[in-house]
Amino acid sequence: IKNMSKKIDACELDAPAQHSATVIMLHGLGDSGFGICQFCSALVDMFPDDYLHVKWVCPNAPVRKITVNNNYSMNAWYDVLSFGPNGKQSEKDIEEARQIIHKCIAQEIEQGTPANRIVLGGFSQG
Repeated sequence: IKNMSKKIDACELDAPAQHSATVIMLHGLGDSGFGICQFCSALVDMFPDDYLHVKWVCPNAPVRKITVNNNYSMNAWYDVLSFGPNGKQSEKDIEEARQIIHKCIAQEIEQGTPANRIVLGGFSQG
């Protein structure tokens, strides 16, 4: 993985050319920012001319116990309390995830990326 730095709270893949856009990509349940950053790096390698200007930011979800996984601790954006059509999730955890995402967006804007050039994406729970 080229030009990738691992931080405590996020993994970033720098734009190979003049940075003018950012994708904030959220990982799935049990994964990490580093794991999804590897996927983003492979995407950039497959379509290099399309992503030369794009910086990728892949934050890590907090480690928390997941109720439906027998309270096993893993990286998760929120606790899954039950599955099914009426499944429940922790509203407190979802609010915490929202704050992390807003912080990532604010940091990119502070670094000069216009808000309309920031895309939020995710996989599974992300």
